[in-house]
Amino acid sequence: HSHTGTEAYPSRTAINLASEPGAHYVLVSTRDGAHEAGDIEFRSYRIIDSVVTEEEVRVVERYDH
Repeated sequence: HSHTGTEAYPSRTAINLASEPGAHYVLVSTRDGAHEAGDIEFRSYRIIDSVVTEEEVRVVERYDH
C-alpha cells in the first residue's frame, strides 16, 4: 500500500494486523513531493510475530518463470 506523508515503513496498525507470515508487505511513499522528482521510496517487508524485516527489492526489465 502507499504512504503519502510518511516513510515506506509499516505502521504500528499494519504490524498488529499482519497475520500472514508468508506475505511480502510492499510499501510506497510519495511524501514531501518525492514523486515529482522521481525519487519514490519502494520497500518490501516480511512481518512475522510483529518483527519487521526489510527485504531487498530488485527491479528487473523482465521476469521469466
